[in-house]
Parts: sequence; structure tokens; C-alpha cells
Amino acid sequence: MMVYFKSIRQNLNFNLIDKITLGYIFTTLLYQSVFSFRLESVWVHVLVRIVFVGIIAYLAWLSPRISSKFWLFIRNAYPLILFGFFYAETDYLNNIIFSTNLDPLVEKIELVIFGFNPSVAFSHSMPQVWFSELMNFGYFSYYALILLLPLWLWIKGDVSFTYTIFIITFSFYIFYWIFILFPVAGPQFYLDESFRTIPNSGLFRWLVRFAEWIGEGPTAAFPSSHVGIMVVMAILSYRFAKILALFYIFFGILICFSTIYIKAHYAVDVIGGLVFAPALYIISNWIYCKLNK
Repeated sequence: MMVYFKSIRQNLNFNLIDKITLGYIFTTLLYQSVFSFRLESVWVHVLVRIVFVGIIAYLAWLSPRISSKFWLFIRNAYPLILFGFFYAETDYLNNIIFSTNLDPLVEKIELVIFGFNPSVAFSHSMPQVWFSELMNFGYFSYYALILLLPLWLWIKGDVSFTYTIFIITFSFYIFYWIFILFPVAGPQFYLDESFRTIPNSGLFRWLVRFAEWIGEGPTAAFPSSHVGIMVVMAILSYRFAKILALFYIFFGILICFSTIYIKAHYAVDVIGGLVFAPALYIISNWIYCKLNK
């Protein structure tokens, strides 16, 4: 039996992306297990993890046998598909340490810094439908921008493709752990409805609302992963695809404003994302170098 399992292990070609994904799966599983008495339907999340581990193990076994360029992309970029589930799950796990969200604390800090609520003031000063569409376009562009750089590097056959996926993936997992341990819902959930109204028309407003309906919840506001991940992507694009760097900087700035305008984030969240992202990139790069001896 031991020989059998040893043979299986030797045929599983886990790469660094697999290892950090399995690390996130098992650490969150441990977290759920320890605090299972405070959670409902834990078995559903355990079952999903078993499925994910099985898929990752199958991809690791299949790895030497893959010749299709498309499946090689899926082999390494599959965490981009899992992010949606892991993000939504932070709403399930984020009220274990703190039983209530910490929006009052974040709002108090914001009022101390600015003297007013920037998200409310911003949308009230620019109520035009065209400007709302621009902000929603900026916010929604985030989803395409996450895919753009990896896809660009993969099409060009750049060897930095797997490194880029690793940095993006590790960065997301760190953000998710922060959201789990430091629960902040954001203005769109915390503020009174009369303060969070923006023009509700236009294609991109509909797309944002649809994305929120699929996987949004009162979670993941501080620090802003939208902003933080865009900073990380801008650094990566500057290193490996300079033609895209200005593109990421432009949309990154647009996202900074749009997240505040549509009330997905407090201004403090944006500042937190801008400050935290460079340190996160340095940590991610250090972890990659350590694991990739």
C-alpha cells in the first residue's frame, strides 16, 4: 500500500501555483474545522475543497502529458477560475473572530482623516448618468484586466507567464485572509440607503450589478483588493510587458475613483490598497524565490 501511494505521489507534478493553492485550501479548511461550532453547513465547504484538491491533483498528474497550448494555459491559470468562489467564501468566514463587521471603525478613521465621507460626497457632486457609466466601466474593467496580462504573456510564449500567475494568485490569497480576519462590508452595505444611491442605468452599471448579484456580499472592503491587485499588475506589466504598463496605470487610477464612487469601498480602503500592494508584491516575490530554489 505504501509503495502504491509513493508511486502516485511521484507521478503528481505539483508546481508552485498548485502548492500555494493547496496551502490556501488546507489552511482555510483548518480554520473552518477549529471554528466549526460557529459556522453552518461546514460540510458543503469541505466537500468543495475535496473536489478542488481532486482537480488540482488530476492536473498535476496530467501535466507531463499535456501538449495542447490551450490546456497548458488552463493548467497554470486555473486559480483565476477559483477566485470567485474563494472571494464569496470570505463572507462565510469573516465573522468568526469579530462577530460584527468593523465598518464603524473604518468610517470613524475616514471621518478623522477627511472630515466627511468621500464616497457620499463624490457621487452627490457628480450625479450625471454618463459619469456614473464611466465609473462603472472602470470598476468592471478590473475583471478583464486580471486576465489580460497572463493571456498576453501566454500568447507570446513568455517564460514569465507562470511567475506572473504565481504572484497574482498569492496576492489574492493574502487579501482573502485579511478579509476573513478583518471584516469590513463597505459603504454599499453599511451606509443608509439614502446615502448610497447612484444613477442606476447604463450597460456597465447593469454589468456591475450583475457581477454583484453573482458573488458580492458584505465582505472584502479593507484594504481594496481592486486597487491592490491593479498595483501588483502594474508592477508585473512594467517588468514583463511594458506596452501594457501605461494601460494598467490608467485603469488603475480609474478604478481608484470608481470603487469610491459606486461605494464598493471607503477612501481609506483605496489608500490601504495603494500602501499594502508594493509590500505584498515584495513578499510574493520573496516566497516565489524561496519555493523555487
